[in-house]
Amino acid sequence: MHTNKRKTYFGTGLLFCCIICLALTSCITHGEKLSPPNILFAISDDQGFPHASAYGADFLETPGFDRIADEGLIFNRVYCAAPQCSPNRASILTGRYLWQNEEAGTHASLFPAHLRIFTDRFIEGGYDLGSTGKTWSPGQIDKMNRVKNKNLIGTYFNAENQSEYWKEFQKFLDGRDQEKPFFFWFGTYDPHRPYKPGSGLDSGKRLEDVEVPPYLPDSKAVRSDFLDYALRIERFDRNLVKMIGILEAMGELDHTLIIVTSDNGMPFPRAKGNGYEAGVRVPMAIRWGDQIPKGYVIDDLISHIDFAPTLLDVACLPTYEEIEGKSFLKLLLHPDPAKRDPFREALFYGRERATSARPNNFGYPVRTIRTEQYQLVWNMKPDRFPAGDRFNESEAMVVMSEMLQQKELNQSTGKMYEDAFGLRPEFELYDMNADPYGLENLAENLAYKKIFDTLFKKLKAQLKENGDPRMTGRGDIWESYPRFMGIRNFDGDFPAHRAVYNEHFIQSGQRIPLYLLDSKHYSTYFEEAGIAKETYIERLKSKGAIFY
Repeated sequence: MHTNKRKTYFGTGLLFCCIICLALTSCITHGEKLSPPNILFAISDDQGFPHASAYGADFLETPGFDRIADEGLIFNRVYCAAPQCSPNRASILTGRYLWQNEEAGTHASLFPAHLRIFTDRFIEGGYDLGSTGKTWSPGQIDKMNRVKNKNLIGTYFNAENQSEYWKEFQKFLDGRDQEKPFFFWFGTYDPHRPYKPGSGLDSGKRLEDVEVPPYLPDSKAVRSDFLDYALRIERFDRNLVKMIGILEAMGELDHTLIIVTSDNGMPFPRAKGNGYEAGVRVPMAIRWGDQIPKGYVIDDLISHIDFAPTLLDVACLPTYEEIEGKSFLKLLLHPDPAKRDPFREALFYGRERATSARPNNFGYPVRTIRTEQYQLVWNMKPDRFPAGDRFNESEAMVVMSEMLQQKELNQSTGKMYEDAFGLRPEFELYDMNADPYGLENLAENLAYKKIFDTLFKKLKAQLKENGDPRMTGRGDIWESYPRFMGIRNFDGDFPAHRAVYNEHFIQSGQRIPLYLLDSKHYSTYFEEAGIAKETYIERLKSKGAIFY
C-alpha cells in the first residue's frame, strides 16, 4: 500500500515536472530536453576561500573537490549571505537575504514555519529527499506549524562517526524509490572548531606550506592552527570522494549534479562572523556530466541565495515570488565569459547576532555590498565590539592568544589586534582589486566620495526594497528573537533568557508561536521572573505581538 502511494504521488509529480520542462526554455540544453537530474549538495562548515588544493593551497589535499572542479566548473567569487552557519543555511533554503528571514536570519534562533523553501518544491515535484550531518543548524525548526518536510530537507540519516557520512548516503540510495530523481544534502561539521592542537603537524603536514593572511600573526602557533583546520577539511573531502565513488559504481555519476561549497568563511579572527571578504567568500565547484562544459574558471559574483532558484531551474520546477536570488543555470550551460554578460553587478550580505556575546544578548548588525571592485561595509552599531565584550565571538583561541601577546610589540601588531577586536567605524570602503584583504579603509578618503555615495545608495535601496527591519524603524526586533543555545551572563538593563522572546524589544505585528510558551525554558523563565504565562502574553499583546 505504501509503495502504491509513492508511485501515485510520483506519477503526479513527474507529470507536473514534465509540463514545466516543456514550458521553460531553461529546461532545454544542447538541443535536447533536460530531464530532472539527481542532485548531491555537499556543504562544509567554516571552509574559507581558497582552501582547496584545486585553488593552489599547498597545506591540504582535496581530491574530491579537485575532481569536481576538473570534470566541471570551479568558481572564484562565491559569497555567502551571512558569515555564520544557520543564517546562511536559511538563506540557501529560502533564496532570500538574512534580513528577509525573520528569526532564521540570526544565529541559533527559530526557523519559522511560514518561510517557503526550495526543498518543499522538490517534494511536490516528485524528488526523493534525504540529508545527513549538519543541515539547518543550530536553532529550532517550527515543526509544530510545518505541514510537511518537517526536517526541512527530507529524511535525515544520522551518522555517529564523522568519517562515515558516506555510509548514510549509501543507506539513502539503497532505500530510495529508484524511479525518482533524488536530492541529497551532505552537510558536515568539518572544519568547525574545536581542533586537537598539533594534529595537523602530527599527520605530517608542514608549517612552511601555510600562507598566513596579513591580518593574522605569522607565527608557528598560527601556522600549526591552520594545519589542524586543514586536516578537518580533508576529512570532509574524504567523505565526498566516497560519495562520488558510490555514484560512479551505480552508473549515476553523470546523471547527478554535484555542488560542493561551504557555509561561511574560515574560523579565524576577521573572517568567520565578519562582514568582510574572508567571512563570506567560499570555495565552489560544480560537476554535471556532459550537461555543462568542462574546464572553465568562473569569476562572476554569485551569492548563496542563488542556489534556490538555480536548483529549481535545474529540476524543471517553478520558483516562488519570495525568492530574491537569481538562477545561474544559463551560466552553467554557457560558461564562456566572452559569450555572455556578467552574472551580477553586485551582491549583498550581512549579519546580526552570532552568539551570546553582549549585554541583553545584543548582536552586531552589519550590511555589506560587494561589486566587481569594491566592498562597502556598514557597521550599524559601531559602539558595540564586533567580537563581543569578552571576545566570545572568537573561537580561534590559539590565534587570539597570539594577537593578545603581540599587540604591544609595534604599530603593525597593534593595528592587527584593533582590526580584529577593536571598535570599528560605521563605514568601511575597500578597493578589493588594489587591497584584496581589505585593510585600507577608504570611506573617509574624499577621492572615493562618489564611489562611496553610489554604493551606499545601492545598499540602502536594496535593504529598503527587501523590508529590512533595520531600515524601517523596527530594528529592535532582532534583539527580541530567542536564542536556543546558552546565554552568557552580562550586565544589562534587559537580560535575555534562553529560548525566550525578549519582551523589551517586541515589535507591533510580530508573530510568536504560542506553543513555545509551554517549553521548559519558558517555565524556568516564568518562575525566575515571578510572572504568570498569561501575564507575559498580555504584556506582549499590549506591544502588538500576535500569537499563533
